[in-house]
Amino acid sequence: MKKFFFVVASFVAFATPAQAGTILPNLYAKTYCELRSVGIQSEDARRTAVMESMISGDNWTMVKRADGSLVRSDIVLAVNATMQRCSELVK
Repeated sequence: MKKFFFVVASFVAFATPAQAGTILPNLYAKTYCELRSVGIQSEDARRTAVMESMISGDNWTMVKRADGSLVRSDIVLAVNATMQRCSELVK
């Protein structure tokens, strides 16, 4: 569970509420996992996955985390999809 919160925290740096668009979780996970599997650094894979999976629109809501902070729902879904697809590659 700790790893999940760290991933969400590091993900937020690349997709903030001020950024226009919605992340498609499965496309994000596919891109991130493919890049990591060929040796791309975690930050670069995350940045590229966000760019590749972002669509226009704001089809997300803010959800409260256990620590009280807010995070976008599309980010939570993207992290969940990534953890299911390639948790061994997530740093």
